[in-house]
Amino acid sequence: MLLFVVLVCPTLCWAVREVENLDHGWRFQKEEQRLQQCDSKTFPDYLPGRCMGLAPQGRPEDGGPGSALACREACCADASCNAWQWCGPNSACESPNTCFKGLIDVERNCSRHGHWQGEGDSSRRPEPEPTPGYPCDVPQCRSNFDDSSWPLVNVPHDFVVSGDFDKRADKSHGYLPYGVAWYRRRLCLQDAVAISDGSKHSWLEFEGVMVKSKVWLNGAFLGSHFSGYTPYLLDISPAPLKSGCNNLLAVYVDATAPDGWWYDGGGIYRHVWLTTVPPAHIVPWGLYAPAKVVGHGENSADAEVSPRVELVNFFTTPKLVRIFCVVKEAGRFVMDQELSTWLAAGETVDVPLKTMHIEGANLWSPRSPALYEMTVQVWTTDPQQGGAAPDDEVTTTFGIRNVSWSPDSGFFINGVPTKILGTANHQDYAVLGVAVPDHLQVHRLRKLQQFGANAWRTAHNPPNEALLAAADRLGILVWDENHRNGQDSEMEVMIKRDRNHPSIVIWSICNERLCDTIDARGDAKRLKNIAHRLDPHMGRVVSANHNPFNGRATPVDLMGFDYGPEMYDKWHAEAPTVPAISSETSSAYSDRGLVFNNRLEGHVRDYDTEHPSWGQTAEVAWQAILSRPFVAGGFTWTGWDYRGEPTPYSWPDVNSHFGILDTAGFWKHRAHWYLACWTPASDAHVLHLLPHWNWDSNTTSRCVGSCIGHLVDVWAYSNLEEVELIHPNGTSLGRQKATQCSHVEWPSVAYMPGELSARGYVDGKVVKTSVVRTTGSPVALRIGIIDGVGAEGIVANGQDVGLVFVEVVDDKGDVVPTASNLITVSTQSGAVVLGTANGDPSSLEPNDSPQRQAFGGRLMAVVRPLPGASHATVVAEAKHLASATLQLKVLSNLGNLSGVALFV
Repeated sequence: MLLFVVLVCPTLCWAVREVENLDHGWRFQKEEQRLQQCDSKTFPDYLPGRCMGLAPQGRPEDGGPGSALACREACCADASCNAWQWCGPNSACESPNTCFKGLIDVERNCSRHGHWQGEGDSSRRPEPEPTPGYPCDVPQCRSNFDDSSWPLVNVPHDFVVSGDFDKRADKSHGYLPYGVAWYRRRLCLQDAVAISDGSKHSWLEFEGVMVKSKVWLNGAFLGSHFSGYTPYLLDISPAPLKSGCNNLLAVYVDATAPDGWWYDGGGIYRHVWLTTVPPAHIVPWGLYAPAKVVGHGENSADAEVSPRVELVNFFTTPKLVRIFCVVKEAGRFVMDQELSTWLAAGETVDVPLKTMHIEGANLWSPRSPALYEMTVQVWTTDPQQGGAAPDDEVTTTFGIRNVSWSPDSGFFINGVPTKILGTANHQDYAVLGVAVPDHLQVHRLRKLQQFGANAWRTAHNPPNEALLAAADRLGILVWDENHRNGQDSEMEVMIKRDRNHPSIVIWSICNERLCDTIDARGDAKRLKNIAHRLDPHMGRVVSANHNPFNGRATPVDLMGFDYGPEMYDKWHAEAPTVPAISSETSSAYSDRGLVFNNRLEGHVRDYDTEHPSWGQTAEVAWQAILSRPFVAGGFTWTGWDYRGEPTPYSWPDVNSHFGILDTAGFWKHRAHWYLACWTPASDAHVLHLLPHWNWDSNTTSRCVGSCIGHLVDVWAYSNLEEVELIHPNGTSLGRQKATQCSHVEWPSVAYMPGELSARGYVDGKVVKTSVVRTTGSPVALRIGIIDGVGAEGIVANGQDVGLVFVEVVDDKGDVVPTASNLITVSTQSGAVVLGTANGDPSSLEPNDSPQRQAFGGRLMAVVRPLPGASHATVVAEAKHLASATLQLKVLSNLGNLSGVALFV
């Protein structure tokens, strides 16, 4: 039967499901937010015991998380803070109680029958949420409100990142003021009557809105969401719908109380969709395609796929539903099946399909990320009737692989022992904040692969779905992290949305103090069980980055060691049957290319010597991991620098120093250490010499008078057997044994202009050289495309961008590593400059500024093409230097560009 359908309709026919992207054409307005007054009368001193949701946001300058002052300050912008406790009927509200307003979504788990009880000003009692359909009570959510003066923006959009840095703002969030904002756009509905009478169903999907959001359609309340990291769905039928394009969608976003202690931005920062389906359809995230390897092989083996599809029938009568399932690989038909089942009126059923046997399936792994595609159709009519069409159709990508964990030997994929060489990363990116275009997720992953990483931890939240799709294609292993312990609904949404991604090998319940609840272990066990119930077949383990869960009576499948390498052996001895991983490690910090620490300027030297009290250098951290077979691998904090958390300094630093890469994606010296450590010499020879060799009196070299003879510590990172250093005067300064995952060092080398070089040896023969040389003075700029992002052209769809580097060079074309010239990047035609970044944590130019000083002789710019252009001309200029010009190809967008915002 299905083969007939496929032959008649090669694309599996057209389905009635309609999915519309709503990213373009939003009117936007940021509003001034007046902060609440916080004092001990309004928020009593014992509030920290109840400040569960916001306590982790307490600033160190206010006494740190857990203090009464810090809790009050974290709550002061939120009238519904944790001073209020939900009490069930006839309840004395005895503390502790897990239902606190302010802890994300927890009020949704509370009984609707009860009351709020709190302390202080009774006028601060939280207002109950209106029911769907309730009319709005402020002008901005009404259909007739005039928003024509508001600027036009596209989403994803981060309204915080474009602000001016303010020393009075919160350090941990990057000294950028947060606030509230409105988004409004017109919505075209051709099926308004059908949706209103129930003959069709339609919902909005917001993939991510930071932090709290409320949504209205045509002045009617649809719902709200209080987590910035998970998607949410809203039925549009409670609103008075209009046929045509006169429907008005309004979204209120409150980002005054950021949800973490890092930069998390604000606004509609992920995609928005409108989906319309017949009454019988596949529920959102309802197609599950688990695969099991039943044969043996590293790259191919026999396999079984056991699909499940969750269906709902909103018809008023029972329906015989025909289900057709097709599996393809790279467009090639693999196999199919069909199944029929009855659905009662109003019934939702999770339907198991027949197990599908695939002989010689291509297996997914980091070395060979083979992917399959499954399409499921749902019919309530006979497919062979003329003019018939499926009621619904959903396609998902999946992979086939075997994952196993050993408490003694670590992680295996398809039977191959594999050390997890990972980095943890927040989701923001230079210039753009948390509103990262989908194609840049590929770039962010590839940058880490360049120095040998094979894994990504989504710290500390579920990621953008595009990142997981990129990880699937690139062969990156993923630790997928829930935001908070104890939040059942958040965990369920993450797993249902993400479980078909073969790249995910670990579900994480939480991170550090986000794991703290009244019953942390009990909540963790419950969330672990949710994960195993919803995803029982893919070999994934449940873990957390929380040391109190380690050792005896651990509530997780995989112990996550949060730093503390000195405890690895103790925890393993206490729980010898439980696998383990270093879920967060190192936290070494540095700034690209620098030789000295400078607290006044907010700079950290770029040797692997600097780390906080809780962390370790990369060498110490990873030697502890790699020398223990029972530690499955680790995740360095962090792969990329990010906004906020400028440890060990404060103002003027607005970014972190932890990254192996800086915010612009340029390699720090530590990236070369990871490349040398994580790359076997049999695969590639690695040798990197540091620092730079520009020690003239015009640099911050600390020379007094002439720099000739100035003493410099010279290091090299290598995976070779020996390294020899050759001074510019031609003499050898010694040949040293290179220990794996360490460094070789020549202290106090006398400076002399010229070429300092290193020779790497294997079996007594030179196989690799590395050179640093004294450059001339800056004479020109050089411009180019970063890692191919835009090299084949940039789509003018209002979202895609190109990445451009600018370098300050001497007359020989060498980058001047001490250059800090003020550079302006502009366009002559075809594109706009969205902003610039240079990797300097103390760079205080606005993120969207086209002008910035070079840092270490480099900076990058983000450009977006204009609709209708065929090419774009980008120009880089600086005083007294020759300018540079770059031509970029612009590709036309295949979709509708109506309402596309060009400049934001």
